Amino acid sequence: MSYIDSVLQPGERLVHVGRIHPIIYLNGVVALIVGLVVLIDAFMTHVIFGRIAAIYAIEPLLAYLFLVIGLLLMVSAWFRKWTTEIGVTDRRVIQKTGFISRRTAEMNINQVERVEVRQSILGRVFNYGSLSIHGTGSGLEGLETIADPLSLRTAITAR
Repeated sequence: MSYIDSVLQPGERLVHVGRIHPIIYLNGVVALIVGLVVLIDAFMTHVIFGRIAAIYAIEPLLAYLFLVIGLLLMVSAWFRKWTTEIGVTDRRVIQKTGFISRRTAEMNINQVERVEVRQSILGRVFNYGSLSIHGTGSGLEGLETIADPLSLRTAITAR
């Protein structure tokens, strides 16, 4: 059971679910590709030329370093995506991040004054962006790399 489902009040219904965009995996994918290219180059250099210089001994280590960093970045991105929940109900906006150390924020829909969407050029092309929800006295920050931020904004502002 998700956090949002567990905090729904009687008669409250979920209108929209926000998601983290898969673009968060990009850094890990790039590091993995660089690691594979360097590893293939090191292997081909060894096969074609043999061990000519000590510098070629560093190349496989560099490749493994990139591969490990890429895997760590991928796992970190997956964990962030897995532990983040964003929901819009007919009464409030709910955000939850974290697994062991949990951070939650809720705002009544009636208190929302303004929803700001920020999208870069890549964000416009791949349909992701950041949201800031401003309300009376407080706001929700930290909604970064949200998939389809305009539909989330519409779900929050449409009453």
